[in-house]
Amino acid sequence: MPYLKRYSLPDVQFQRQYLHKKIQQKTGYGLQVAQLLYENRKSVEDIPVEILTQYYLPKQSCPLVQYLQKRAEDKKTK
Repeated sequence: MPYLKRYSLPDVQFQRQYLHKKIQQKTGYGLQVAQLLYENRKSVEDIPVEILTQYYLPKQSCPLVQYLQKRAEDKKTK
C-alpha cells in the first residue's frame, strides 16, 4: 500500500513565522509582502487568519498578496 501524506490545515503561527523569515531574508515574495504591509500600515500580526489558512495552486497568485493589493487599492480610491 503506498504511503499517502496527510495534509492538515496550516498552522497560523507557522505561517506568520514564515512571513517574518521571508521578509528578513529579503526574498522577492518577502519584499512584495513587506511593501504591501507598509502601504497598508499593517504588520504580519494584523493579517486575518482566514487569509493565512487559504490553500492555493502553484500557478495561482497568493491570496495574501491579493488581499493586501485590494486593501491598498481601496485606500487609494477613498
